Amino acid sequence: MFFCSCCTSGTEVDSSAQEIIAEPLAFDAKPVAFDAQAEKVEPDSSTFTCLVKRDDGEWGMLCDSWGDCIQIIKVNGGKVKDYNDTVEAALQLTPGDVIVQIDGKDVHPQSLPDLKDMTQAEFKVVRPAHRSLNVTKEESDKWGLKMTYQNRRSSCLRVNAVNDGGMKAYNATAGIDTQVKEADFIVGVNGCQADPQKMLEVFRGCSEVDMTIIRLER
Repeated sequence: MFFCSCCTSGTEVDSSAQEIIAEPLAFDAKPVAFDAQAEKVEPDSSTFTCLVKRDDGEWGMLCDSWGDCIQIIKVNGGKVKDYNDTVEAALQLTPGDVIVQIDGKDVHPQSLPDLKDMTQAEFKVVRPAHRSLNVTKEESDKWGLKMTYQNRRSSCLRVNAVNDGGMKAYNATAGIDTQVKEADFIVGVNGCQADPQKMLEVFRGCSEVDMTIIRLER
């Protein structure tokens, strides 16, 4: 069965060092929705609901628990693949999709362990839109980003706080839909993807970054 919840590493990113600040599953920032009136820089996210029956088989998906949501990392056989084979692409469960509710209840830190013993589940799934940003800071400034990720599990970083520094200065002049906010996921930095530790190293070594972020719209 492909389920795992690993320890969380929290990091204050600056140009010289990182500070571990979070305990396992310590992420507590509230998801922030995009302003519906703001101009979108990328296509909107999509949301759908699906019922998957596991019965006595395997779910067959590798997941990353963030406490308030479950991100699908990989689908590898099992009942999820069986489900995918019966529906159109828009309703399939795919890597990068984020489960925000199970059986009508919001995801919480115990949701992923509980799922192991469930014989079926109705998932509310968000397929986030990717947004591309270019951010530059003064070389003497910190980025001011505090981020978390699960060791040996996560494919991205999640923003826990935006403190004083280059990113906060960028936000002050950016449109609301191109700001970086608490609870955003950073999925790529200067071409580096799927390796949160390497993405942190990119932040520490650069004063200009091309970022790809996603934000949950529920």
